[in-house]
Amino acid sequence: LPAPADRGLSICDIRLRSLNLRERLLFENPDSPPPCHAMTHWVLILEDDRDCAEMVKKEVAAIGASGVVVESIARFKEAYATFQPGLLILDVLLGNEDCGAAIDFLAGRECPAPIVLLSGLDIRLSQFMATLAKDKGLRAAAVIDKRDALPRLRPELLRHLSDR
Repeated sequence: LPAPADRGLSICDIRLRSLNLRERLLFENPDSPPPCHAMTHWVLILEDDRDCAEMVKKEVAAIGASGVVVESIARFKEAYATFQPGLLILDVLLGNEDCGAAIDFLAGRECPAPIVLLSGLDIRLSQFMATLAKDKGLRAAAVIDKRDALPRLRPELLRHLSDR
């Protein structure tokens, strides 16, 4: 049973109260998901291109889900460890590194969420990363070229979040 002070709060609100200071600072960011939002409708977006990140976040919001954008693998790991999302959107190339470290991290945690890979470069790199993710037991759900992401992204979001 919850403590008397916790009565009337959602499980997510109670969980938020128990977070340590470092995690709390992460989720006091205005881009963070509302603390009591259903986690399965929360999308973690690993994207270092601000314009692309904003476009993806708007599409996520348009279907009624919450999206959080992180720009580095380190922030991605922190966010994932705190609230496991219902869908992951990964940029294949982040500056000088690829999303392989994120894929390894997710595989080590047996991530059940589907993964959508985005790339503005040669689509073959994205397809390679999707194969790598599948070989590691992950659900690489789609590969989307950033140049035609807008018409393809919303159907993918709906397909993976509407049944939750």
